[in-house]
Amino acid sequence: MGKQGYVFWSTDAKFALMNINGKDRTFQLVNESASAQREKKGDRSTSIYQTGKIIVQIDRVVTRTCRVGELDCSTTSYDGKMKLSIGDRRQIVAVEGLCGS
Repeated sequence: MGKQGYVFWSTDAKFALMNINGKDRTFQLVNESASAQREKKGDRSTSIYQTGKIIVQIDRVVTRTCRVGELDCSTTSYDGKMKLSIGDRRQIVAVEGLCGS
């Protein structure tokens, strides 16, 4: 059996893109619980996006941040779970992600 991959992409956290069943879809942020302060390792947050009857919930935990003064670092790393709901169908996938460039 082949390995299935998922791509969830967001540039400004208000909108996101995801390909589902071969179709690119645009999602809007509907709820978010995130710290307004500088994130640190172990911090948890949740974002919920929706388009029509499709809901994507991203639950994440910070696994790596840039240290203060670390000049060559511009990303924060996350592990988490992506919960995809389409009508009464549900799927949960373990995910890894980055924020930054």
